[in-house]
Amino acid sequence: MPIAVRRGLPRGAVPVVEYEYSVGGQHFRSNRVSFGGFTFNEAVATAAMYKRGRHVQVAYDPRRPDQAVLDTGPDLRALLYIGIGGYVLYLSAHALLKAS
Repeated sequence: MPIAVRRGLPRGAVPVVEYEYSVGGQHFRSNRVSFGGFTFNEAVATAAMYKRGRHVQVAYDPRRPDQAVLDTGPDLRALLYIGIGGYVLYLSAHALLKAS
């Protein structure tokens, strides 16, 4: 299972998964698995899911078929951060209104 480790903040890992697909007779190659990031354990599990030679369903942008992804679901970690940020903003606004 090849795993590429991304450096920087936040630290994470990227599963190395390459796939080929065709749209309208044109052949493309991509390596984007999802829109979100991975912990190391998630990257290992994801790489294990996509074994060489396995047929997969590819989602691509009809206007730019060279842009593709395997998992189109939302990045739940990002949604959690947005939710926490919204809650902190709500608490701050509530405290300011209460103080005045």
